[in-house]
Amino acid sequence: MGLFNKDTRFKEIEKFLFYIKDTMKNSPGFMPDKDYIYNLLASYDFCDDECRRGYDYSNLFEKWKNDFKDNPNINVYFSDRQPGFLQFRKDDLIHDLQSIKLYLSIKPEAIDYAISRVFGYMASNGMVNYSKVSQYARADGIVLRLANSQDALNVINFINSDETLIKYSKRTNPFMMRFGIVGAGYDNMLSYNSFIANAVSLYFANKSQSLKQVNLNDFINYIDSLKYYVFDTQMLRSDFENSQYFKKNKSRLSSYIQNYPSYDLFENMKEEMDLLANSIKSNDLNLFIQGYVESKNNSLNKKNKNIDNYDLFINACLATYNKYGPQQTSVAINSALSGNFNYFTNDAGYRNSISSLKPNEMSEYLYRLIDQYGINPDISLGDNFVNIISQSIDKNKSY
Repeated sequence: MGLFNKDTRFKEIEKFLFYIKDTMKNSPGFMPDKDYIYNLLASYDFCDDECRRGYDYSNLFEKWKNDFKDNPNINVYFSDRQPGFLQFRKDDLIHDLQSIKLYLSIKPEAIDYAISRVFGYMASNGMVNYSKVSQYARADGIVLRLANSQDALNVINFINSDETLIKYSKRTNPFMMRFGIVGAGYDNMLSYNSFIANAVSLYFANKSQSLKQVNLNDFINYIDSLKYYVFDTQMLRSDFENSQYFKKNKSRLSSYIQNYPSYDLFENMKEEMDLLANSIKSNDLNLFIQGYVESKNNSLNKKNKNIDNYDLFINACLATYNKYGPQQTSVAINSALSGNFNYFTNDAGYRNSISSLKPNEMSEYLYRLIDQYGINPDISLGDNFVNIISQSIDKNKSY
């Protein structure tokens, strides 16, 4: 879609990686953490002078509130929970939905025009959204959050048909797909930019002693490997859930995730990793929309399916515990995670019923239960389960 093509974006990713590599080479002992990289992403394509001057838009917040105050299709307000942003919103339910995020980076001299045009268009079409505008000039200064994929497509096309917006646009960070002048991602509870920053930080921690290897292809291979071992096979899931990044997000989101914080957060991060892995290889709008729709549908289907399969698997574990005791139950669980269900009781047909479950599914169910009590990363999932049951059996807890 015109202004910024995918080949340019991929070159920008490599240039970004080379910049950090050179900084590390010239500053022995320097290790780029998530916050450092996040700031680079937030200021992407803004020159040093623009960043120093800040371009504070807070004086425009009241104007924008007044501009839309009589419009029934959008509510513009300031939230103490996000003091650096002005909120633009239609329909409170959007906060609970997985959404497409569209990012727009605009030069300061055209920010007022951009807000009027973009939110005016969305309001005139009654688009359900949960969006925000930063107080300061930054690469993700305008964030449009839409749950409806067709609305997102319409907004992308509208923005890219406006010559003034194109003229005064800046590049969004290159690690997200870019359609014309619009950056794109999708998420649920997380900040996609924060997730990108953490992934890049992990990459450089891994390459700190081998900076000569840093390039785009090596970064792609690293992300694919991280995705495989942490999220696809879940072989390193426990290590990841004990990382500071995971713990900080769990703490930050604890008020939103009431029942299974580690389980739900891990699922959300898996979707973010899938998106990042695709974004550093592809820039196909149709595939992006398709990926979002599939992710949303899979989440809904998985939630419904997991309710039944979770109960089935946990009941099979409990029945095995009641019949054979803790030692065989732990062996049964750990063996099942390797594809062997022979140690489970077949009373009530449990062994046959759970034999179609995949290892990652059973891991998810175990984490979902264990997370409520606190996991011990130094012992197996089977031992974690029987410890919980042994400690709780006299308290008549339900699972």
